[in-house]
Amino acid sequence: MPDNNIEADKPLDESAGYEGPPPGVMLRWRRPLIVVAHVMVFVGALMMAFLLTSEMQFQRKWLVEQYPLLLALFIPIKLAIFGLFKQYRGWWRYVGISDLFGILRASLVSTMVTLAVWFASLNLPAARRHVGNLEEVSQAVFMLDMFATILLLA
Repeated sequence: MPDNNIEADKPLDESAGYEGPPPGVMLRWRRPLIVVAHVMVFVGALMMAFLLTSEMQFQRKWLVEQYPLLLALFIPIKLAIFGLFKQYRGWWRYVGISDLFGILRASLVSTMVTLAVWFASLNLPAARRHVGNLEEVSQAVFMLDMFATILLLA
């Protein structure tokens, strides 16, 4: 004989046991979280570019002398350009081909601007004193960084 005490029509409380942030918190902090995620991607993409050019070997020459200087050059330029291309809004939902093209354009422009600043700093005597060993950086690092950025963000 079936048990008549079962409450089959009572809806389940799906939020029982889960205490996450209220929905408004994530919406309020969405843009800063996206910017922080982009910074982490930019740091990882440049690291990946250096590793690919040095045959996956961590070498003191680039890890201590070149990587931090290039990172200080890349981060502000990429943050500004990706901001100009409006890449810090509308993520996490309804991502399409237009967003991919936006990432491609922003990556290409930021790479070109970074290369222009790098070449200018190597050819200006006043700036050359401050760039250290950046003249020994392989130009492949810039292209690999662009592709790694696209790969990690797309």
